[in-house]
Parts: sequence; C-alpha cells; structure tokens
Amino acid sequence: MPSQTPGPRGPVTYVSYLGAVRTPHLLFQTYAHRYGDVVKLAAGPKRVYLLSHPDHVREVFVDQQDSVSKGRGAAASGRMLGDGLLTTPAARHDADLSVVQPAFDSERLARTGDAIAQEAARCLDRVFPRSGRVDVYPRLAKVTLPMAVMGTLGEGSDGQEGPRIVQAIDDLYDTLNALRVLPSLGPLVRLPIPRVRRFERASRTVDEVLGRAIARRRADPGPWIVRDMFGAEGGPGMSDHEIRDQLVQLYGGHRPARVAQSWTMYQLARNEEVQQRLHEEVDAVLGDRIPGGGDFQQLPYTRKVLAESLRLYPPVWVLTRRVIRDLKLSGGTVPAGSILFISQWVIHHDPRWYPDPELFDPERFSDEVVRARPEYAFFPFGAGRRGCVGSPFAWLEGVLLLASIAQRWRISLVPGFEPEPVMRVNIKPKHGVLLHLERRSAGVGA
Repeated sequence: MPSQTPGPRGPVTYVSYLGAVRTPHLLFQTYAHRYGDVVKLAAGPKRVYLLSHPDHVREVFVDQQDSVSKGRGAAASGRMLGDGLLTTPAARHDADLSVVQPAFDSERLARTGDAIAQEAARCLDRVFPRSGRVDVYPRLAKVTLPMAVMGTLGEGSDGQEGPRIVQAIDDLYDTLNALRVLPSLGPLVRLPIPRVRRFERASRTVDEVLGRAIARRRADPGPWIVRDMFGAEGGPGMSDHEIRDQLVQLYGGHRPARVAQSWTMYQLARNEEVQQRLHEEVDAVLGDRIPGGGDFQQLPYTRKVLAESLRLYPPVWVLTRRVIRDLKLSGGTVPAGSILFISQWVIHHDPRWYPDPELFDPERFSDEVVRARPEYAFFPFGAGRRGCVGSPFAWLEGVLLLASIAQRWRISLVPGFEPEPVMRVNIKPKHGVLLHLERRSAGVGA
C-alpha cells in the first residue's frame, strides 16, 4: 500500500479497535466514510488496514486466499474445539473440505428439510407461549440447536438421545463463552481453575454423547448430513473423532442462527407491511401444514426477509486476516505481516450498494437489484474456501424456521423496549429481544 495511505493517527494499538471501543462497528464505519475504502489504522509497528470495498472481499477471500491466514485466533479456538473446518490449518483444510462440503449440497439438504422443519415446529410449540410478551432471544436457542442436531444426526428432541446431545453442546459453548479471553492465551487454558474444569467436563460429555450418536449413524447413516462424512456417498470419509470435531464446530452455528432470527423478528415487529406480506406468502404456500425441504424455493419473499435481516445484522460483523505473502489489491500491495480487517457491517451499510442503508427493505434482494450490485457487497457467511461451509444449511434452517414463526404469530413491539446490539463475535442483543406475540390461528401447532 502507498506509504501515505489515509487513516487516523494517534497512540492507539490495533487491539483497542476491537476491545476498548464499545461500538467498534460504528468506528470502522466512520473511518471508511472519512478516509475511503482502504484505511491504515494507527497501530505502532503493526501494519493494519481496514478494507471496505466488495472488490477487496473477492481479492482477499477468493482470488488470493492462499496469501492470507486466519492467524492465532483460529489456532487458539482449535485447541478448545478441535480440528473442524473453522480452525483446521490451511495444509489440511482443502482435504477436509472435500469430504464435508458435499453434505451441504442442496439436493442432499432437501432430504433432511422435512425433519428439520418438523423439529422446529415441535420446539416452537414447546418453548414459546401461544401469546404474550416474551424475550425471544434465549428461547430461540432451544429451537436452532435442536434443528441442527436433527439435520446432521437425525436425533430429535422427542427421542432419548437428542435432548442429551443438545444439552451437552449447549453446556460446552456456555463454558467456552465463560472462559472469554483464555483460548487466546495458550498454556493458560490448561490451568486447573474452575472455569477450565467445567469446560473439560462439558467436553468429555460431548465426546460421550456424540460418540454414541456417531456409532449409531455409522451403522445406519440414513439421509442425515453426517452420512457424507462417513463416506457413505463413495467419498473417503472421516474417523469418528474427526466427525466429532466437525459437528462440534458446526453446532456453534446455532448461536448466530438464533441471533439472526431474533433480529429478524424484531424487524418484522417494526415493519408491519413487511410482516403482512410475509404472512400472505406463507399462508398461500403452506396454509396450516408444516413446511418441508421442498418449500424452500417456494418461499422467495421469506428468503428476502431473512437476507435483509442478515444484511443489517450479519452473523459475524468483521473478519480478520493475517497476510502471509504480499497481497496485490486494487490500489496497491499489502506487505506480508500486515493485519486486515474486512467488516460485513461496514460493507452491508454502505449507501453506494444499499441506499438508505438503515431502512429494512427486503426488495433489496429481488433478482434485478442483486444483479446491479457488486457480487461481494453481501457476504454474511464469509467468502471463498474458508467461508462457512454450513451456509446452505443456515439458509435452509433460517427460511423454514422463519416461515414456521410467521405461520404461528403476529409480532408487535413492546412499548419502551429497544434492543441494544453488542459487538462480540456475533451482533448480540445485550438485553435480549422483548416482543409481543399474538397467535394467528389455531391450526398450525395447535
């Protein structure tokens, strides 16, 4: 990059941009607006850049993805969660991807869509009231994780093992979240402190319950996603331990899934016309029946509503990469050793690609509007080989769950309550999402 790359000046380390600032997304947004698509952040001897153009997304994550790495954060997470695609070293990543990725082919996902939607229906009717005020954020966790377990292993919440798997995974991620900074501190995660011991107990429980489930599925793969990891479709397959690691990291996606659905429900409450049109579509396509995998393509407006919510509140708001060899970008060369920030939040809120970006407008995702935008102006699940391999599952799960919610309830705001976004890995609602639900009919899930 040119030596005079614009950016803020001052005695600030790059860590403070993500740690010491309460609203780092707004800070990055301000810098991009003030200094342009390439911003050099004041970071002492470190060369740190904020990149904010869709072309940069393509150049970094697709065209020259071998010139960057996830860095120390992924390695630290791998020590806690195992060697799934999220954390596996680059040397092994492509080999593992070739085994896991076919499991998320659209035709294969359709096999499990009916079961996923039925699991959503069971969970919604069990954990949500028929009507009344409710904080939807914590309750959605009791829906999205069971849906993921059903889709991958065929273990439902109405069986014996499904609830045990869900509880074990939930405990694992709760204790991991309680450790906060420790995964990045290397040997400290081995200290015999109570939080580490709780995590180790949760990890052993996950090993036990997933071990039993994987053994059952190896004997009878069924239509479930895990069958591809066994090599049931003619591929090389994985060991039980490797499958365990892949599943543990895949199940971590239930947290951004519930975040996404919480913000979507909030936006529906704020936008009555959008909600009404959503109701009209699900009523016309589904009536009172539970949706199935074949309905995904029949619910285009539902997909637009989810996409617009993911634009406003992307599951991950910023991606970080370390440059391991000189990277040629439009506008200059980034030298090896540099740190890159590329923010979904900043690009998704750029008025060049999304006029009046704070407006919730699902028609931004009509075919003709999408074609008029740069390809990578929307990348909620990342991009390239290191993007989220489970994104097709996330879309299927998200659309079927949103359709099931729209079938059941009319959603309205609670006077005086306004959710507060907090930038962690995901854009979490700090105080939950309190909404008023009114049952639409006695048909679905009665």
